[in-house]
Amino acid sequence: MGKAKRAMVATAMAASLASVLGGPVASAAHNAAPAQDVAPLSKCGDHGPIDIPGGRADFKLTCKGGKITITGWVLDTAANGKCVWAYGKVGNNDFKSGKACPKGKSVNFKATGKGSTAKVYLKDDG
Repeated sequence: MGKAKRAMVATAMAASLASVLGGPVASAAHNAAPAQDVAPLSKCGDHGPIDIPGGRADFKLTCKGGKITITGWVLDTAANGKCVWAYGKVGNNDFKSGKACPKGKSVNFKATGKGSTAKVYLKDDG
């Protein structure tokens, strides 16, 4: 999927979630990286979701005492034989969630690091 289409999908999903939750949602498209998966650069108070074909992740970032914590989940949304997982950098630490598969399985994750920003990616086995 091209960068423009990923950005459009991410924006649509964020708007959809905002309408369901009744509030603003940080848009992954706003800070999309030129990688093959969606990667918002986020800060304290931001939250997902991130969607790719076959997977979805949602996360929330909280800060306290000079540290940032990401808490979230990853869901396999396609019966395609591939697993999905979240990974990235939270503060000064790298993190990787467990793999979610087969379709319908979700995996929770949490990571903490020193700092106030995070970079979150969603990837599949493809």
